[in-house]
Amino acid sequence: MTTVTRQEVREAVESLADRRGYVKARHVAAELGHNEHFHKSIGQRLGQLADEDDPLVERWSSSDVSNGATWRICADADGGPEIRADGGRPPEPDILDVVEAPEGHECKLWGRGDEPEPCDNDADYLFVYDGSVADDRMLRANTFACDGCFTPPEGLEPEVATDGGHTVIDALAFIDPDDGAAIEYEGAFKLTRDGGSAEVVVPTDPDALGATIHLETAHNLTEREGDIGVAIADGGIESSGIIDAIDIIEGDLIVRIDDAARAGPEDVDIDPSDIRTDGGAKPCEVCGTAVDDLRDLSPGDDDRLVCEGCSVDVDEHTLRTLREGIASTVAADDDHERHFGEFRFRACDDWSDAPGSHVVIDAAGGDYPNWMIVPVGLADLYLNELEGRLDEDGREPVVLSDGSGHTCDACGAGFETLTQLRLHEKDDCRARATFQEIDPGADDAGLQAAGGLLTCRNCGGENPDADFEETPSFADGDYHLIVEFACRHCGFANENRAVMEGVDREDLSNLPPHLQPAAAQGGDA
Repeated sequence: MTTVTRQEVREAVESLADRRGYVKARHVAAELGHNEHFHKSIGQRLGQLADEDDPLVERWSSSDVSNGATWRICADADGGPEIRADGGRPPEPDILDVVEAPEGHECKLWGRGDEPEPCDNDADYLFVYDGSVADDRMLRANTFACDGCFTPPEGLEPEVATDGGHTVIDALAFIDPDDGAAIEYEGAFKLTRDGGSAEVVVPTDPDALGATIHLETAHNLTEREGDIGVAIADGGIESSGIIDAIDIIEGDLIVRIDDAARAGPEDVDIDPSDIRTDGGAKPCEVCGTAVDDLRDLSPGDDDRLVCEGCSVDVDEHTLRTLREGIASTVAADDDHERHFGEFRFRACDDWSDAPGSHVVIDAAGGDYPNWMIVPVGLADLYLNELEGRLDEDGREPVVLSDGSGHTCDACGAGFETLTQLRLHEKDDCRARATFQEIDPGADDAGLQAAGGLLTCRNCGGENPDADFEETPSFADGDYHLIVEFACRHCGFANENRAVMEGVDREDLSNLPPHLQPAAAQGGDA
């Protein structure tokens, strides 16, 4: 597992503090120039920074997964830690705003009296309050209450308009500036202004569809701060801007716009008429099912619109088998061109009108045992995910054949596909340093074999004490001894071989004792 140090993460956060008030692990990874496979390590380091006596960050999200949490930067303008309050909870929460409750909701309070019990009366109010346990931040939450359990503070009665910086919103839309697609929400939620910042609290619903904020939509939106806009409407566009921080806290979607200078319609690059009221529903490109075009866009799908039933997930076993092979594709009825038993694939191939109903994704290796079948309509999504996920452990991803020529570095032979080159390097290239032709009658035949066979093909390191597997085989009158081992220097999985010509398959008495098949099967050097 590749990791980063706490100091590296500290320096990255201090650099980001000039541009952001909130960060996730992926922002730090980008600042460090790393890919997303560093997220887990970075999330752990952010947690360590938050636990210091003078913390540089504090958790803003309630997520238990460090690499998926949102962190608020606590550094002041000079880069030093700010003085924090003791976090004591006030006896009663600050009530920020009160509105009339929509129909169909029950009171969520515990009533009044010496022995209060949960109340299930019809709700009269929806009130917003500060649920934070610290004095230096505000955590907005809301709940429903009835007349018997809750009395609105003076000046915040629903029928009385106030100028306390709280505005009841008629409509809110999340907008993708790339294509103008929007999800519009109409319901009980609040916009709160705090100096030059604006924060919106939106309740989510795991079962809601249509013009509400579905919980899955909310989760996907949390991955897109910085490139998704928010527009707040009150009989028109009241304010809008690019989202600076967004997360789900206690069932509410919390959206924050920090920079007042960006709180204008021009910053979202849309016209108010582009806000759609249908929730952005479009047909799935694979099966035609109507889907929410923000809810079902997943990272790695290259902005293709697919529903949950057509989503792509490559299992770990397939990843392991393909990692050492060469991924390629072919239509199931084999109508596409093949070369020497290898399925040829070019990244630009269009499978939309492929004659077969499925595509085989195959990996080179002997008899090509590593494969899986996927629908033609999803072939490019699987391949996109494979190329991204095969690199998650820091190694280079499998390179898909692009139809160009490939040359063996050892002997200079040319091959049309990468798979042909890899098979040549593994089995046929006699110019390779670890492919040795050994005279079985030579006095030092055993030493020759052991020296070359335990040399790593990747880094050139010697592995005299390696645990290895030996497999003897015959081909065209030659005796092949194949040795498989993992290099102790770089971890590369080697498959080296020595070839002894002129060996009589029926009479192996001239082979050194430790190269006899019986001894080789035991793996003794």
